[in-house]
Amino acid sequence: MPELPYDIHKVADALKQRTESGKHFSILAVSEGAISKEDAALTKREYKKKKSRNTYPSIAYDRVLASRLGSFAAQLILEEQYGFMVALRDGKLVAVPLEEVSGKLKTVPPEHEMIAQAKEIGICFGN
Repeated sequence: MPELPYDIHKVADALKQRTESGKHFSILAVSEGAISKEDAALTKREYKKKKSRNTYPSIAYDRVLASRLGSFAAQLILEEQYGFMVALRDGKLVAVPLEEVSGKLKTVPPEHEMIAQAKEIGICFGN
């Protein structure tokens, strides 16, 4: 979660502990905008420079989702429906007016019950 900078060593330790406790699988989810504690300490300029040098492998789901979003956006243009962004809501692609999202940042407060519940069942956010 972008709101909780992660420590990669803590993430690795959590995965190692699961393996050592007999769990033969782990699910590692990374949110868009996730940032390490090291990167969070960089200035905006330093971070942009570092990010421009890195390339990350593409994930199949992300590729398919990107294709779906792009196709839906192209369809909106063909229908001359401008001023929308495409979003995935409840598994369906929808057109959202830009006025509804412009200038808004959607975050999860670190004290949100979802965070506490996730930690209670052993989910590691790397912080």
